[in-house]
Amino acid sequence: MLTEKAQRFKDKIVNNPSFTLKEQLGYAGGIFGNAMGQDSIDTFDDIFVRTYMFKEKDYYLITIIENILMILGFITPPVAGSILDTPARPGKKTPSKILTGTMPIPFAIASMLLFIVPSASPKINFTWFLIFKFIFKTVDSFYDLSLNTLSLRMTNNADDRKNFYTVATLAAALGSMMPGWVIPVIVERSEDPTTQKHLYFVCALIFCIFGLVTMFAPYFTLEEKLKVVEKPKKSAIVWDKQTISTLFHCRSFIVLIIATFFGARDEK
Repeated sequence: MLTEKAQRFKDKIVNNPSFTLKEQLGYAGGIFGNAMGQDSIDTFDDIFVRTYMFKEKDYYLITIIENILMILGFITPPVAGSILDTPARPGKKTPSKILTGTMPIPFAIASMLLFIVPSASPKINFTWFLIFKFIFKTVDSFYDLSLNTLSLRMTNNADDRKNFYTVATLAAALGSMMPGWVIPVIVERSEDPTTQKHLYFVCALIFCIFGLVTMFAPYFTLEEKLKVVEKPKKSAIVWDKQTISTLFHCRSFIVLIIATFFGARDEK
């Protein structure tokens, strides 16, 4: 039975007709590094800033930052999608190829700098955290969408694509678990708050370097195989007073924005 499962795995993964093993491992490497960076920030940056960057009376600044980032988060995916839908010029790299080759650097640097306390001043710390958290979130969105675009434009075969995602799913799970395994073990080696703060940065530096290397893997192993057909140009939306007034008179849109805003606050 074990032999049958191994053969089935070989047929679906190793002998995938639409993707080479190199392409699958390259994509999985990008997913692994990205998931590792995401979990490092999503799990530990809130603990870090509340412990070392802001005093309890300044916690409202963290809420302000999260609300600003939530609003800006509505803008990033459409912008990234618009860029990725742009057909590549003859002889030039596709937008997804360019983004997977450039986004890992700011992603890694921002994830590392979020574990630095630049000052004892809440205002300076507020500015620092807002800038680098915004960079991290924006770059993360661009990289995620670039990987998704690459995978979708490599084959039209749904079964082959499903098998392709199998390795990536395992890599994502492993990448998400790595920070939870490593960071507490290293940080808890000391009970001194100052030393713990420095150990957080050491962990961030380790994940920064490791994640940077793995996130470059898709750039060197994947190429879009399906060409993007340029869509016929449509008349552009005129953002005049009447258009904006109509938008803000759309009750369902207003309710969605308000619900999302308070939902994010409740999560905090």
